Amino acid sequence: MKRWVLIVSGVLVLFLLASATTVFAVEPIKVGVILPLSGPTATIGQYAREGIEFIVDRVNADGGIKSLGGAKIVLVIADSRGQPETGMSEAERLILREKVVALMGCFQSGVTLTATTVAEKYGVPFVVVLATADQITERGYKFVFRPHGTASFDQQLLLNFLISTGNQMGRKLESIAILSDTTEGTQVPAKFWRQFIKEANEKKTANIKIVYDEPYPYGATDFNPVVLKLRNAKPDVIVLLAASVSDATLLAKTMAMQRFTPNIGLISFGGPTLDPTFIAAAGKNADYWFTVQGWTKDLLQSQPKWATEMFEGYKKKYGKDLTGDVCKTFLSTYTLIYGLEKAKSTDGKKLRDAIASLDIKEGPALLVGTTRRVQFGPDGQNPHYGTGVAQIFNGEYKMVWPDYVKVANYKIVWPEPQWRDRK
Repeated sequence: MKRWVLIVSGVLVLFLLASATTVFAVEPIKVGVILPLSGPTATIGQYAREGIEFIVDRVNADGGIKSLGGAKIVLVIADSRGQPETGMSEAERLILREKVVALMGCFQSGVTLTATTVAEKYGVPFVVVLATADQITERGYKFVFRPHGTASFDQQLLLNFLISTGNQMGRKLESIAILSDTTEGTQVPAKFWRQFIKEANEKKTANIKIVYDEPYPYGATDFNPVVLKLRNAKPDVIVLLAASVSDATLLAKTMAMQRFTPNIGLISFGGPTLDPTFIAAAGKNADYWFTVQGWTKDLLQSQPKWATEMFEGYKKKYGKDLTGDVCKTFLSTYTLIYGLEKAKSTDGKKLRDAIASLDIKEGPALLVGTTRRVQFGPDGQNPHYGTGVAQIFNGEYKMVWPDYVKVANYKIVWPEPQWRDRK
């Protein structure tokens, strides 16, 4: 009898041990990330990678995805090299071979367009990171989500800023030079500027003339001819649509060398002037330039304690300050994380439905100070996304518009001072 009891007890212990192993052996959640980690935009790709990794590390250290038993997220990183065909093949590899449950990427809109097509084909949720082309969320796809803004949204915002600020400051905007390179990524926003200026003139909310609109070769080595043409055009504002940090830097230095400033100033859309290496390379030559911006460290003054903790934690880990683009990667990463928590599943359809039904109104996902809510429309676009305009001064970005995020102790400089008047 005792022997029988011992045998039963032993079997019971083994069963309980096996059960415990089954309960606590939680499978990691594999997420694919496609970014340009080599090529001319590798710097921004690396920043985006660090932003995603920073949030994932925080979530994993805090217990992982709690609704999935504390499952940890494992990032599977792929290099698109900035090439749409590579982005497409990497998306397929990550889905079919790596068995990722979701994808994130890809910074360049052209790469994102091809990679999202693959994700939609296989029913794998895709959260867009930094890519702004409108058509990404205009194709009727059900598995593609973008928590940040579109190219048309940002161009309309920048034009609104120029018109309203000109009216407010008593120096109205009357002429614009559109300076873009030959890449698709800058020609798309250039098209929107032409469209929106035409619409503003027709509505009589503005009376703006485009006095220069001539693309320059991507990767230009000499901006002297371009600056001479701009000088002759005499624009109030130069709208810079550049894809390369080196292009924007060389333009700033050439304008300084020729002692040329537009009548009011220069405003930039795109990655170059948001890349911290730009300010370091251009130095004071970039002072007073305006740029689209979602976040500056001055916003910490009006944000909760967790915002400062994230800022300091990022700087401690990577040795550099947060940027607006990195904060956008936080927004995209938390979108996926909140979706996983809500879905309680890694099934593609359930995860897709969970992300589609999110309504984020507070918390660290909204470190982008100009965005107050994440909620997706039927097209997968977040209509509540906000962004702002910052002015570069003494090597820092100072948020100047809209009013609810502008820096209290910084007064916008409008128009930009001529070189002879600078200290």
